[in-house]
Amino acid sequence: MLARAGPVRPRHPPRTWIGPVRLRIDQLHRLAGPPDHPVLCPVEEDYWRPDVAELVDKVEEGWEPPPMVVTFRDDQLVLEDGNHRTEGVRRTGEDEVWAVVSFESPDERDHFLARAARLSPGDGRPPRAVP
Repeated sequence: MLARAGPVRPRHPPRTWIGPVRLRIDQLHRLAGPPDHPVLCPVEEDYWRPDVAELVDKVEEGWEPPPMVVTFRDDQLVLEDGNHRTEGVRRTGEDEVWAVVSFESPDERDHFLARAARLSPGDGRPPRAVP
């Protein structure tokens, strides 16, 4: 029998999230790495696997991919999950994707939202990512 040690505390403080919101693909810092390898690095446009072509076909048939997972870090939008979906959308000619965005703190989120509101086109479309 194991002794109860008390409440479990997360190793990292909780994050703050917004979304889904529309983000410009060209403002996403896209990282990837070899399969089963934890190191991520920036990638070139021609890196993406051939299966992205299947995603392109699905998007062109009307499929809406699930939101991408993005982290706002050091004033950059880092794409954490959804690289292949993003590439599939980009290849159809679209320039934006839906995403949920995490922030280390509510202050960081508010900073992002204030900058995004200044860049909003003012026509009812959601705010775009910061430059």
